[in-house]
Amino acid sequence: MARERASGQSALERATEANQVNPTESSTVRLRALSGAPLAQERVRSTVEAAARALAERNAVEVSHLVCEDDAITLTLGINKLAALGFLAELRRVTEAWHRAKFGAGLWGDLPPATDHDQNELDLGEWM
Repeated sequence: MARERASGQSALERATEANQVNPTESSTVRLRALSGAPLAQERVRSTVEAAARALAERNAVEVSHLVCEDDAITLTLGINKLAALGFLAELRRVTEAWHRAKFGAGLWGDLPPATDHDQNELDLGEWM
């Protein structure tokens, strides 16, 4: 977190820059809803697709393949696996916030509530 603030770059931006060393690398990744078929609605599907393309454009990431199904979006991106994971995390964050603001519910599904065991685990975010 401190590194992100100091450099002014997100983890996705840093990973994308690092990927410039090997621009021929690509990764296929999928973001799937935990339940239901949230992308079955055309408006939701088109918004998620537009968000993915806009995120790719802002970060100079090539999208060579994009498929939306009723419960998932699958992308082939011109970046390495680590950068692709960061891309999906940012896509999930942005589309989840939009869906909650627009419809009052999550898009990709809520994580189960934390247990006492979860709360006692080390927060690795402080170490990075």
